[in-house]
Amino acid sequence: MLAALKERKPTVYETALTKLGYLLGAEAQKPPASDRCDSTWCWDHHLWLAIDAKSDHEPSGLVSQKDIRQAGDQLRLLKSDRTVADIPPDSATVIVSPKPAVDPTGAAGTEAHVHVIHPDVVLGLAEAAARAWGDLMAQRPGLDDNQLRALVAGHFSQEGLLPEQVRDRLTANPVEIQ
Repeated sequence: MLAALKERKPTVYETALTKLGYLLGAEAQKPPASDRCDSTWCWDHHLWLAIDAKSDHEPSGLVSQKDIRQAGDQLRLLKSDRTVADIPPDSATVIVSPKPAVDPTGAAGTEAHVHVIHPDVVLGLAEAAARAWGDLMAQRPGLDDNQLRALVAGHFSQEGLLPEQVRDRLTANPVEIQ
């Protein structure tokens, strides 16, 4: 997964995004319908993240207004796909792009839940997940279910991998508006 998150080929990168969501405890999938984001991470009806990977973008120029506008629909589409009445509060749509900035026209019309981040942010999250799972697997033998839950919660909290921490990591350091 870590190697795949360093790739630019969309099919490789997008598959790794979904694997990462699964490792973070989310119901993670590539939405099957057209015009959907590349991976959704849903923690029941508590928090949703819709991730739109632009791994094949060149690392220069601006994230386009079209990409920003398209991202604005992703949570509403996810709500429709899941056939629920509302979107969980604080859910977000994240565009992952190596471009250093966002088109100012796109930024002016962006919805509050849309964030643009550099792929290094996702890679850092994946590295933290790999560390946590490595530690968990080493400490797991002999633990009962309650002890194992406490161990997972402790490691995930320490590594910043609880759902709210994941959202914060993916929305805290946005790409600049040019």
